[in-house]
Amino acid sequence: MPDIDHCAEAVRLRALLTAIISGDGVQQARFGEDEVRYFQADKTELKQAIAYHEGLCSGKRRRFAARGKFRPY
Repeated sequence: MPDIDHCAEAVRLRALLTAIISGDGVQQARFGEDEVRYFQADKTELKQAIAYHEGLCSGKRRRFAARGKFRPY
């Protein structure tokens, strides 16, 4: 996914999470004979996606590898 703007994606997902939490999500909508259904999103996975995109946006490393040390005993 090299073409993704991670900062913009984090903002978009955060707005989506806010809409879900506030109850603005539409469950079902009808327009004449056409019907559209929206389903509840998984909030934990959405929060993980937000954290992923915010991490790539900031450019900071969050995890570091443990270094081995020489112990001559």
